[in-house]
Amino acid sequence: MRKGIKKQFWFSPELDKEFRRKAEIAGLSQSALIRMLVKGYEPKPRVNMTEFFNSMNKLFDMVNATRALLAKANRLGIMSREEVDNEIEKWESFEQEIMREFLRPEKSKIKCK
Repeated sequence: MRKGIKKQFWFSPELDKEFRRKAEIAGLSQSALIRMLVKGYEPKPRVNMTEFFNSMNKLFDMVNATRALLAKANRLGIMSREEVDNEIEKWESFEQEIMREFLRPEKSKIKCK
């Protein structure tokens, strides 16, 4: 991002304390928080990344084990290929939902037009 225009804000001590606290909760610098808000996104609280990725790795392991079971069920004729694909799609969708919920900022519901 090309920066060139300086913006300066004056906050009361209480408002400054609250602003710093919110930037810390989101895990962002103060300027990054301002940019995100101006662009219409609401930051999410920062998650413990080590804990989050450990949990995601466990989920990936479960998904891979499920895929192996589904493939075996398909080979044995217990499930059709379509059923297997549908089940795998559900797991992948669930993974994406978790990533979206915890990591990606959401577009603000406030309309400024």
